[in-house]
Amino acid sequence: MTATFEISGKKIPRVLLGTSPFLGAGQFGSRAEKYHERFYQNSENMVNLILRTWELGVRGIQAIAYPRIVEAIGEAKNREGIDPVVIGTVLPGEIESGVDLLQRIGATVGLLHGSETDQCNLDGISDCLEKIRSAGMIPGVAIHRALPTLKAIVGSGSGYDVIMMPLNPKGIMIGNLPEYLEVMKRVPCPIIAKKVLGAGRIPPHESLPWVAELPVAGVTLGVASEEEARETFALALELFQ
Repeated sequence: MTATFEISGKKIPRVLLGTSPFLGAGQFGSRAEKYHERFYQNSENMVNLILRTWELGVRGIQAIAYPRIVEAIGEAKNREGIDPVVIGTVLPGEIESGVDLLQRIGATVGLLHGSETDQCNLDGISDCLEKIRSAGMIPGVAIHRALPTLKAIVGSGSGYDVIMMPLNPKGIMIGNLPEYLEVMKRVPCPIIAKKVLGAGRIPPHESLPWVAELPVAGVTLGVASEEEARETFALALELFQ
């Protein structure tokens, strides 16, 4: 049985498939363009990888609210009848359209994108989270500018029920890791760890055991092949029980 944690009475799988590789996100450096061509320009590859990770036991998806990603999740659900729990991320300046996309695939959680949270406009964050809550999703925030943003929003009362934040043992895309871990102790809600593999720079066997020892509720992991999926999720599902 897949391990879960609860937010506002909803069960969320502890291990999630991340979708940043589907976009060819910038943190992947020289691999970004290759990933974009492999996945975003070929939706069938996204569908196949979603279905493969489901076969491996992954029951949740952290979905960025881009139309092609949402369509691929919808196609995977329709084709094989799978029913993953979706934790979505809405893009800055596209709150309404992002919420609409996530509603199409029955997202349970809606996260405000890190580039918006990182502005640290607390009133603006609260307004966006209220729109997400009003749409029937649990509201949360993602952060990118790790330490400064975390310091600003911890205890801010901005109305987030979950936070997704970078976390890995080498401090990649984090900065001062010891200080970050101290601030993390004051986070008042469940934490979902992201960038756990440092955009492919840290092997799963080096990072996942370290993260699993921290007070995190869940972890989102992007993979770019079935081989990566087998290696990464076999270990993650074992550790996050």
